[in-house]
Amino acid sequence: MKRILLVLGMVVSMMYAWSETNVAPIQDRTRLQDRDQTHLQDRIKLEDQIRIRLRERLKTEDCDRVCDGLFARIREGSPSQKQYEYTLSFVKAYMDRNRKSLNPDNLIEVGEFYQKNMNRLEGTTREKRNALMLEAENRIRNRERKDLAETELVQKKERENWIYSYSYQNRIRQGNISENADKARMMRERREGQSSPGKR
Repeated sequence: MKRILLVLGMVVSMMYAWSETNVAPIQDRTRLQDRDQTHLQDRIKLEDQIRIRLRERLKTEDCDRVCDGLFARIREGSPSQKQYEYTLSFVKAYMDRNRKSLNPDNLIEVGEFYQKNMNRLEGTTREKRNALMLEAENRIRNRERKDLAETELVQKKERENWIYSYSYQNRIRQGNISENADKARMMRERREGQSSPGKR
């Protein structure tokens, strides 16, 4: 009887030890699956929030086109899903901070800027994000100012050319001055301007 009880005790203890070794990997696997599921839900939530913000500015088909391109580009540049999430979060934060002056065309540039420069800085994650956010905003603001200045310069030149050509055409149309008479008058004025300082 003692032997039977001893064998049964050994069997029970072996079964218990075996179940413990098998349960731990199952629990770890379950935890990993839960964590992956949570990350997936967070990712989907971020993508949806970005879509919603863009729908405030764009038509549905334009919004879908911009979002699909943005997500594909960010996913392509992200070495891991975690990095993809961080980049989406950064883009969403940029959208929140620049809601009034948001240009959807800048979002891909913001995402790529974050991916390229996030390892360049030192400090906590929050400090890095804040510094990169300021850099990204300044970079886009400076580019837009430069584009605006170039556009204004081109518009000014076009306006001057238009005014000159319109006034010239108007004078010819009115018959006051012909093209040759206008040139002759300009030459006369030049000659008089050159000779007048010498007379004094």
